[in-house]
Amino acid sequence: MTSPPRRPPAARWLVWLMVCAYAAVLFRTAWLCDDAFITFRTVENVVNGYGLTWNTGERVQAYTHPLWMFLLCGMRGLGVDPVHSGWFLSIALSLVAVFLVAFRLAESELDASFGLFALTFSRAFMDFSTSGLENPLTHLLLALFLVFLKRPLPVLCGFAAGLLFLTRPDAILLVTPLLSLRLVHLVRARGVRTAFPAFLAGALSVALWEGFSLFYYGSLVPNTAYAKLGGGLSAHMLIPQGFLYLKTAALGDPITPAVILLGILLPLATRRAEDAAVSLGLSLYVLYVLRVGGDFMEGRFLSAPFFFAVATLVGAAQALAARVSSVAVFAAGAGVMALGVFPAKAPPFTGPDYGESLATGTHGIVDERAHFFQHTGLLRANRRIGPHTHPWAAGARDARERHVPLVRSWAIGMLGYYAGPNVRILDLGALGDPLLSRLPIRRDRPSRIGHFERVVPVGYEKSLLTGENRLEDVRLREFYDHVRVVTRGPLLAPGRLTTVWKLNRGVYNSLIDTEKYGAALPRPAVVAWDQLTGSIDEPYEDQVVRGTLVVRGWARIPGEDLEVTGMIDGHVREASSRARVPRGDVELVLPELGDCARAGYEERYEPSAADLGEHTIVVVFRSADGRVREYPPRRFTWRR
Repeated sequence: MTSPPRRPPAARWLVWLMVCAYAAVLFRTAWLCDDAFITFRTVENVVNGYGLTWNTGERVQAYTHPLWMFLLCGMRGLGVDPVHSGWFLSIALSLVAVFLVAFRLAESELDASFGLFALTFSRAFMDFSTSGLENPLTHLLLALFLVFLKRPLPVLCGFAAGLLFLTRPDAILLVTPLLSLRLVHLVRARGVRTAFPAFLAGALSVALWEGFSLFYYGSLVPNTAYAKLGGGLSAHMLIPQGFLYLKTAALGDPITPAVILLGILLPLATRRAEDAAVSLGLSLYVLYVLRVGGDFMEGRFLSAPFFFAVATLVGAAQALAARVSSVAVFAAGAGVMALGVFPAKAPPFTGPDYGESLATGTHGIVDERAHFFQHTGLLRANRRIGPHTHPWAAGARDARERHVPLVRSWAIGMLGYYAGPNVRILDLGALGDPLLSRLPIRRDRPSRIGHFERVVPVGYEKSLLTGENRLEDVRLREFYDHVRVVTRGPLLAPGRLTTVWKLNRGVYNSLIDTEKYGAALPRPAVVAWDQLTGSIDEPYEDQVVRGTLVVRGWARIPGEDLEVTGMIDGHVREASSRARVPRGDVELVLPELGDCARAGYEERYEPSAADLGEHTIVVVFRSADGRVREYPPRRFTWRR
């Protein structure tokens, strides 16, 4: 046996230097997103004896990543709170994943350097190397899968694929073609008996979790799947949003989609079956992203396919060198590196001032790290600044200290975590609500991807407060009775498993009036933005409102003051006072509107005990001839 050629020490030191550079950027950019705190609340409930619940007393899977959740539970059992686990466990897993790419998968120091550069300059990968979500564990399992495949260790490959499903079910699309190819080769070379253990290693862990989930939660899929993909959402509604998601990545983080595309095109150059399987896996995942409409977090759904593509490309250098000229390979690598350094928001160029001013977004897709970094960034955390100082966390503590029994909100992460188990959260986005998630989305209201609004049925808040079914809709009350049996009844109660079966088969769906709950208001006529002019001047975006909410702005077209209606969380809310006020400033700037003595509006709304938390305000302008315009939703947080 011949020993491998000695590698120049300088080249190896360069790889280590780039690993250190990645680690430095990783620590500088480490942060937590609000959605991570949804899982953190479940972790706290587990260790405090409330079970795998989100709202105590109700078995709802508000997380999509069982394995990540269990890891956080293990850390919590060791005395590490979920916030610090979210930072440091993510960092540790990311470092191991990158180490495997550089020193186990890359075929040379040059390949490793290319991979490390791409990983460090990808916003999608760096942003979600932490964040408190499951992405770092997903990256590590993808790396382990490829390492086991290379060894080859088929049983461990299958086991890694199974764990990958438990971390992020859709990530299984990336490895399924490659695992299937390996199993086919095993069957042909050694027979079915040798391939079966590898299949069993992956299938067993998936079957065990799905069996438990069906028994405990009453569903094979997390509640978030009903909230984000159910409710009447169709492919023609979501696919255009999926293209916008990819377009946003191409414009703001071009290195990420470029590397994914290189991974898809790889078999055209190497002509290897393994690379074709990788290409198929990447293609399936991109098609999945398109089908679900992407996500509201810029880059989140692209970090896993990007990492998988990088790990594959650095391991295919010899095959590429055999069929493609070195000039072409060098040009492709240089092009990718140029795409990495081009964006101003590339991770190595961002510092401690990264924040709200950069949290711009279009089509409901935003830079979440910029939105939360000032409060949840690791290097910014101290006694005075941290997740606990975010306005949503402060509102949650206020609700807990005043023993508020119920809070309605769209943003439920930090709110739910810091409010504690005794404050029930009515999740308007339905991620943690077993009834709302099964209702149709409102067709009369614009929605943001991942945040689809449902009508809150009359009597539902009273039902949550009393623990009794107080819905006024008789047929929906019957439906909710079945949901309560599954999510609140004793696990071994007579008839519960039958109800679970029928609920999953849709037997009770006819009890939901889809027209009533899917179109709560007549759909307004669509008009051009400049036809019904006006504004919301107050509250400003993400304003913290103490006590009375004052909504101010103006609404007028030439010769006519527009009728104004305020809607909070999609519902027309009775204002404590309304007034039309003069807006001389508007008349000065837009003299064509005419007399603006009553163009301004001012409405006041008083909060109730259940109103604490985040909300959205929409102002509807209506003209005398029946034209309607909804001003884009604006978020605010209500506090006492």
